[in-house]
Amino acid sequence: MARRSLDPIEDPNCFKRAWEEKDVEVTEDSVQKIVLFYLIHNNYSETVESLLGSMNERPEKDILTSAALDTINDRKRIYGLILNGQILQAVEETNVLFPNVLKDDQDVLFHLRCQHYIELIREKKVKEALLYAQEELGSFGHNPKNVDTLEDIVLLMCFEDAEASPVGSYMSQSQREKAAEMLNSAVLRQYDMPLKPGLERVAQQTALISRTIKTEAPDKWSKFERKLEQLRLTFLR
Repeated sequence: MARRSLDPIEDPNCFKRAWEEKDVEVTEDSVQKIVLFYLIHNNYSETVESLLGSMNERPEKDILTSAALDTINDRKRIYGLILNGQILQAVEETNVLFPNVLKDDQDVLFHLRCQHYIELIREKKVKEALLYAQEELGSFGHNPKNVDTLEDIVLLMCFEDAEASPVGSYMSQSQREKAAEMLNSAVLRQYDMPLKPGLERVAQQTALISRTIKTEAPDKWSKFERKLEQLRLTFLR
């Protein structure tokens, strides 16, 4: 019986199915596709071009949207602005390049405004931060899911050393990364790109399957380890 090929883009659970079913396989091109989507999502423009050049068959336009590729440098620049704390500039460029994104996604806009407030606190501009909170954040308080975040970040101005405060995690670089990732995903949503890169889903599936097999079917663990090694070698080719 011929083995059926599975595509990790069209079927995010394909690696789980490849383990459970005997007549299916995940091809090298399919693995490359999932890596490609991860690179596009995370704005690795040079690596994307290199991988495209090495693939046996370039993905079709309906799978790999040209718009997602065309915007990769813009998204990378905006992402970098947020990581550097330049939130207002990032918002301005987003509104110029992707005018509907922040209009359509108020949750992302809320987090970006919160991040700008946090940057003002970081710069010790407490009066400016207070005014900004009153003018730009107050309206978001009507949404119950925003209340906890608003209460936490307002507390930042009460501490001489905000980073060492009980709510100091909002001052971390990871908070900037969270805001940048939210905006990046919102832009990609316009081009029907997955909000979570397939490679992350594969890693999560693999971890879940590993725990399940170790617990419920330890006699099959060696077989699963061999499959994992085959997958690892496919990635490294």
